[in-house]
Amino acid sequence: MIFRSSIIAFLSIFLFVESLQGQESEFGLITLSVANVRSEPRHSSELSSQAFAGTPVKLCDKSGEWFFVELPEGYKGYIHESSIALKSSSDMARWRDSKRVIVMTPGTVDLLADTINVHPIMKGELAVSDLTGGCILERIDEGERFSLLILPDGRTGFVDKEHLMDIDEWRSQGTDTWQILAIAKAQIGIPYLWGGISAKGCDCSGLVKNSYFSTGLILKRDASEQASTGVEIPVWRPDLWKQGDLLFFTGDDGKKITHVAIYDKEGEYIHSSGMVKRSSIYKNSPIYLDREVKKVVRIAGNEDTDGITTVRNHNWYFNNQ
Repeated sequence: MIFRSSIIAFLSIFLFVESLQGQESEFGLITLSVANVRSEPRHSSELSSQAFAGTPVKLCDKSGEWFFVELPEGYKGYIHESSIALKSSSDMARWRDSKRVIVMTPGTVDLLADTINVHPIMKGELAVSDLTGGCILERIDEGERFSLLILPDGRTGFVDKEHLMDIDEWRSQGTDTWQILAIAKAQIGIPYLWGGISAKGCDCSGLVKNSYFSTGLILKRDASEQASTGVEIPVWRPDLWKQGDLLFFTGDDGKKITHVAIYDKEGEYIHSSGMVKRSSIYKNSPIYLDREVKKVVRIAGNEDTDGITTVRNHNWYFNNQ
């Protein structure tokens, strides 16, 4: 049974964390379901990427209300201070050892203030925040159906356990290409969003990054970077391609990689172009896309090589010895 008193107990922890906000911090944790990363320190600047709640970010510099940060894969950009909970070194060490869960839903779920009389019509009244697949939160307590969770800024709420995976189970799993494709297929129909990585909207490499993150792998951000990782598979041999392989396409110049897709089977792949959709390399298919595959890369089996980091070996997420 989950006791409401747990919330009161953790409010004191929240006030303690808040007292540390004035101290110099090297790291912060994203506290929105999806925080926007901008190329310049202003809201009108290009959306270059995003980061899920619970993502550790390294604070490199600050310009007004904007932090210049480094993300776990090495990507850098500006995030507004309202999206980051600053953490001291001791905070981060405690967080890395804490009991956490990752949201595994392909869409979005609500972090609810209460679980009494939960009804779809009432969820708007009870919502503390929305959450997307990929968000990581600390677990305070759990009951038969719901877990009581806390965001990095101290907000607490309940999430149905069917949408959650224990952090230790997540980090210990192997690369599951079936799961990667399941996450990608579940996004079919969501709009293309330049810089997006979530079920709210994603670009081509964001879809790849999100799908692989569900199985505990951190990939590079952009398609051109992802193309330089893994092991190359002969592009002229579709019979050798396997589910989960990445297919790369060039722009109008025929040279620079500008697009990536996740291979499924029988010549079909999932990608974000206008919206997330399924296309085929074969001309006799009703979903044929007249765009030549220029490179094929295999990620599975090449974990912890350049640009492919298992989350269990990333020191920002865990206190690895």
